[in-house]
Amino acid sequence: MNKETASLAKNTLWQALGRIVMLACSLATAHFLTRFLGVEAWGNYIFITTVVLMVFNLADFGTGTITVKKLAGNQVNSKEKRTILNQALTLKIIFSLITLLLLVGPVLTLNQFENIRIITLLSSLVVIFLSLRTLAEAFFMANLDFIAKTIFETGASLISVLGIALIILVSQQISLSQALLIWLLSAAISAVSAIICLKKRTAFSFKPVRDGLKSFLKQSAPVGVRQLVFALYDAGIDSFFLKTIIGSNAVGLYGLSYKIYTNLILGAAFFMNSLFPIIVKKPSRHLPNTLKQGGLFLLGFGVVISLTMVILAPVIINLIGGEAFGPAIEVLRILSLALIFGYLNHLTGYTMIALGAQKQLLHLSLLALAINLAGNWLFIPKFGISGAAWVTVATEGSILITTGVFLIKRLKSNPGKQIT
Repeated sequence: MNKETASLAKNTLWQALGRIVMLACSLATAHFLTRFLGVEAWGNYIFITTVVLMVFNLADFGTGTITVKKLAGNQVNSKEKRTILNQALTLKIIFSLITLLLLVGPVLTLNQFENIRIITLLSSLVVIFLSLRTLAEAFFMANLDFIAKTIFETGASLISVLGIALIILVSQQISLSQALLIWLLSAAISAVSAIICLKKRTAFSFKPVRDGLKSFLKQSAPVGVRQLVFALYDAGIDSFFLKTIIGSNAVGLYGLSYKIYTNLILGAAFFMNSLFPIIVKKPSRHLPNTLKQGGLFLLGFGVVISLTMVILAPVIINLIGGEAFGPAIEVLRILSLALIFGYLNHLTGYTMIALGAQKQLLHLSLLALAINLAGNWLFIPKFGISGAAWVTVATEGSILITTGVFLIKRLKSNPGKQIT
């Protein structure tokens, strides 16, 4: 085993271990909240957290991914690394404030936020803490220090589930507001801890900068818009349509299955987090073999997980949510099919970014958004939560086809071009 393969295996293993812990915490959180909140309040919890995490992509606006790419580049000295971190921090602060301001209007005016306006606005502060933590994580990823990244991610999950369990243990109940405040607190603690760790690793300061922001933004903007588009068709549109057309109960039922789905698909994200800095350093003539090996691994793992979910869906849903969430079983089985496409989409998407094809990736993502939007508009009124799940499968499948065709053409036409 060469040094590169050993590093990839080590980093993926650490993230896999962290993913196991986070998955256990996420399922435990879902178990506690579905049992004590009920379907409707759980639906509101899913709706609020989905909205906040969706708008976080606007606050990040691609800076996290581009920061990793810049820091992981060859011949980047310590001074340049500090400059990159300061540029990323400045943009994150600007976009976080813009995001929070833009969120106020819809929350105060749209009927979907009726009775949950104040707690939604308070929960939106998670955006600031996630922006800070992901800045530190970008540094860890670029330096292939996935142990630190995993610690802070899993720490947030552990704090959240322990906080929820403590409240239930003491009072034998928990409210929607308490659950969301615990979520906010866990994000704050993990963010502060990650930044402290970052300052110990490098001479990083919180001083905003102006130089180089335009160039940085030029690279991050296509990725940022693509991330926002992905967040919209990943869960945002589904939840919004279900909340509007059917109500909070539908969001709750669909949200439980989708929460399991998103936790399972993060295995692909962790694998690609490890592979991405390696891809950045390679000339594209070496990519076909790397992509073939990565694709076979992701395909095999995705198929195994998908089949497992199809078989165990009734057990998993009943264990977490109970009989009240029975309709979510079919949804989970449908979404398990999307896992196969989703795993491979992580490979094609990260590779396009490494090749500098952010704009092309954005165009393909906008096409997927249009498919998802039209599909939900047509199928949710007729088929409810099952229709939303099938639209997710179709969307992921369309992304794999378009990004796969692009990469095949790109690598054939430019086999020796150095990645920049």
